[in-house]
Amino acid sequence: MSTYLKISLIIVCMAAAVGWRSYHMSTTFVAYQPLGLDARRTTHVIYSPIADFRKCLLLVLDNYHIKYKIDDWDWINIPLKVDRDTALVRELTQKADDIAWVYDHTKHPNASFLCKGAGYVAVVFQDSINVTCEDVQIAEQILQGANTKHQLSKFYRQYFGYLNEKGERCVDIDLYSKTDCDYFRFLKGRLIMEDGGNGFLHAGINLTRKHFEEIIPSSKG
Repeated sequence: MSTYLKISLIIVCMAAAVGWRSYHMSTTFVAYQPLGLDARRTTHVIYSPIADFRKCLLLVLDNYHIKYKIDDWDWINIPLKVDRDTALVRELTQKADDIAWVYDHTKHPNASFLCKGAGYVAVVFQDSINVTCEDVQIAEQILQGANTKHQLSKFYRQYFGYLNEKGERCVDIDLYSKTDCDYFRFLKGRLIMEDGGNGFLHAGINLTRKHFEEIIPSSKG
């Protein structure tokens, strides 16, 4: 057999092996294992998801156009090829967890809620006073009217209401750069920023007196 034929046969065998492996990985299904990152955010770990995770995962898989099967134990199985992609599985897990959190969140009294308007997206967290979307609209008009330096439309907002020492209604506003902020983390509670830099701003508005108090670059830790 000539050297050329030998090389050709080797190439054909290699291609067949790769093709079989690809077919095997796309047709073999394994149980879905939720993946997240450890405390250092460096290692993938299996963890127990929150309630309603399963039905939310089905929504996410459908949205990603990933085929799945339900086994005899009623658990979700995904293609082996997808299972081997740990970054993708972690992403799917995070998406499903976020949706499940939103579902659960709406069941609680005094849950935070979203307010949207011209140039802003804000989440209001009920604290010592009730803050409405109408309050947010007033605060945004004051905030955007007073600001001459920062492009506020590029920031998400978190609103926290309180009464000052005079009993006046006020709000603390934390602003986070949309490019640096995970949207669902932003919904879940006050973010802790070790070094906010230009990606984090803090503002204060007195709603009773309709007074702008400050907007400053800040960091929280």
